[in-house]
Parts: sequence; structure tokens; C-alpha cells
Amino acid sequence: MYLDFHGHSRKESIFMYGNNYSEKPEETRVFPYILSKICDYFSFEYSRFSMHRSKEATARIAIWREL
Repeated sequence: MYLDFHGHSRKESIFMYGNNYSEKPEETRVFPYILSKICDYFSFEYSRFSMHRSKEATARIAIWREL
């Protein structure tokens, strides 16, 4: 698991940006979903799992492509 912690001033709660594994999308969503069930501060609803072309240089996508 690769984690990149940082904050956003406009969004409240804790959320994740993840990658979209098109063949098995549930594999990238199961951990955030479980976390949302056991932690009141975590929001699965605010989490995003998209890989837009404009984000290709981000660490989460670059490492995903390497692995």
C-alpha cells in the first residue's frame, strides 16, 4: 500500500484519492470502504478513484503504473 498524506483546506473529513483498476474496481475501494465503516471521521463518499490524464504526474498514478 502506498500512502501520501497531505491536507486540503476546503474539504472536511478524511478521504482518499485512489486509482481505478478497471478490471476489478472493488480491489481499490475495499480498504477505504471498510475504513469508513469503522471510523466516523473517514468519508468514503468524498473519496475519489479516477485517473485523469491531468493527474498522470502524481505519485499515486506514477507508482501504480510502475507496479
